[in-house]
Amino acid sequence: MSPRPDILSIETAFFNQEALSRLPSILAIFLGGSHLYSQKMSADSHADWDGIVIVRYKVDILSLLNKHRRDLLALLRIVNEEAPDFSVPDASSPTWSHFDAVRISGLTETHSKRSIKILNLEYFLASKSSLNILSYKDKRIYWTDSPAKARVCCIRQATRLPSGLLILHDQLVYTCSSRHECTSASFGMTSDLIVSGICLYGDIPYGQQIKRQILSCYSAVAQKYATTQSFARHARFSPGFNDWLSNELSCLYRLHPLITPRPGVCCPNISRRTIFFCGKTSTTRKVASRDFSEQAKRIPSNILLSLAQRVLPQTQQRPNSIFSSNSITYDVLVPRFPGNGVRLFGKRTEHCARELWGAMNAAIYYPRILIPHLTSSGGLLYPFIDGMTESELRMSFIHNGRSHWPSLEQLLYTEMVKAEDTLRAYRTCLRRIHRQTDPPGEGIQRFFWSWVVDNKRFTEFYGDGFQISGRSVSMERFLGLPWTINGVVYPSLSAQFRKAAEVLDPRSAQMQMCPVSFGLGDAHGGNVIISPITLPDNSREIIYVDYEVAGFHPIMLDLAKPFYNDVFFETLYAYTLPSTRDVMYGIENESICVRFTPQADEASRVIQEIKTRFLIWPVCEAVLEMGGNLENHVALLSSALLLCATLTRNYRGSDSALFMNMATGIILSTANDWDGFYSCLRRLGFDA
Repeated sequence: MSPRPDILSIETAFFNQEALSRLPSILAIFLGGSHLYSQKMSADSHADWDGIVIVRYKVDILSLLNKHRRDLLALLRIVNEEAPDFSVPDASSPTWSHFDAVRISGLTETHSKRSIKILNLEYFLASKSSLNILSYKDKRIYWTDSPAKARVCCIRQATRLPSGLLILHDQLVYTCSSRHECTSASFGMTSDLIVSGICLYGDIPYGQQIKRQILSCYSAVAQKYATTQSFARHARFSPGFNDWLSNELSCLYRLHPLITPRPGVCCPNISRRTIFFCGKTSTTRKVASRDFSEQAKRIPSNILLSLAQRVLPQTQQRPNSIFSSNSITYDVLVPRFPGNGVRLFGKRTEHCARELWGAMNAAIYYPRILIPHLTSSGGLLYPFIDGMTESELRMSFIHNGRSHWPSLEQLLYTEMVKAEDTLRAYRTCLRRIHRQTDPPGEGIQRFFWSWVVDNKRFTEFYGDGFQISGRSVSMERFLGLPWTINGVVYPSLSAQFRKAAEVLDPRSAQMQMCPVSFGLGDAHGGNVIISPITLPDNSREIIYVDYEVAGFHPIMLDLAKPFYNDVFFETLYAYTLPSTRDVMYGIENESICVRFTPQADEASRVIQEIKTRFLIWPVCEAVLEMGGNLENHVALLSSALLLCATLTRNYRGSDSALFMNMATGIILSTANDWDGFYSCLRRLGFDA
């Protein structure tokens, strides 16, 4: 007989029975947490607890938090609330229909943490699979244990509201991010707590019913019954708790028999170190459009006045970065009395006026923007932001053995924020039906159109020709030879560039008809700064920099550089990274032959999944709702990706990096629709 947790002592430690009597809308209370999983399975008033409160109707959540908050806090013995100004929007708010649950937390007199989510019975009766939680905390990524001894990473998107609160887009059950049919599944954070936790109050009428419904959802997705090893913290379960939970699951399944699950298909991710599960909700779709101009960071007026009254203070030039080398940057120290000096960030570029325009307009559509000050000498001064770029963090993660999970979590969090911000801007512009585009010599078109016309950029890089396997090859011959990549024949680079020039011509049908949005154009990891400080709400300050190509342009062009630079990071920067693959290349039978084993590291795979699931798919849906179809413009994206791969960097001196990027770009360039695009990704080692 498995031991049963000491319910009475746990009730006494966790909540105040007298306060519960004043809250008749509460139907059930679940409790979980590490202390519960311990050998004692008993109460400790000093331990942290996580709980779930169930009320009957959604309006009861509103009443509980906005009208009976004091009694609720007394129930949980919270004396110091995490977000005391937190209030739940009422039914008249446009936000009301976009959340299902609310999270609050705080500390008790003994400084133990109490965190609860409040759900309503109506939610479970609606048989939803998504679970949208109104929260102060920004927790988009969490790690769990897997029976296969791999780490499991569950990824849920969030929507930042104008109030500063978030809607966390959780799932009852997550499925493997692979597109292959598979049965790998994981409980969501909330459903995990409910099913593995103890129902302290309301177990018979409500608790068991809710647990059985979640288990039914899990079994339908996973095609198997849940066991104790199906839960996030199963490795921490004591033998006693494991026995109790196993017995609990057996009873629940016996009372609610299911159709016998059919044999599942093995998930292709299961043998990897990390299994990634992504939520299905991209962001809240109809949150009111916002102008972020007031949030943009500027140099304070008193500092500008100080600058105007003196010669530009001492500056120190920064070393060139491999991630951004189209300008000169430097640090500025402005003397200030009283107190220490103020640091600024300076930049000299040929496109100062364009960058200033880009920053001021980007601030309308995007948060996390810096507005520069144009100096009398023609340079730009920005507020100084401490931190490292996303690309620098990625490089550090790779060089340190790819095993520092906090770094990977920061990378994924940054990608989630970028997807949220970009999707919001796209939706805003699509609703306003923008048709303004930048002239061909400006904006992101300068990256592509000017590069490819007359092979201008390629000639700058490789005009002197190539040395391949000890043989000299002129640039003209290199451009004219067809390619054979892993046995598949492709047209010559010259033909590929001509086709790209036709597609990217500002007068082409692709350019004229593709939906337009304001985009940053170059928001890859090298232009995104991550603060080293975690804020109280668990977020990090993230800043976009480099606005030279920001503007109104076709959405497909805006997607290209961030997609290639971030998803194919290890290919793009192969010349600076430890070699992870063998690339064989040479000229055979008047064809450039390249052979390699398609593969993608864990970070690249999940970043591709984030960009696809949380940006590309939802913007495609938004365009369809407007009567358009981005599938008609995949050739625009694939042509731009070809140029990102072949013309972004000069690979002279690193033949393996040159041929790997050329081959990658050529493969991507063949996509003319979304099925073709994902087929290209699979040929390059992704689970697309």
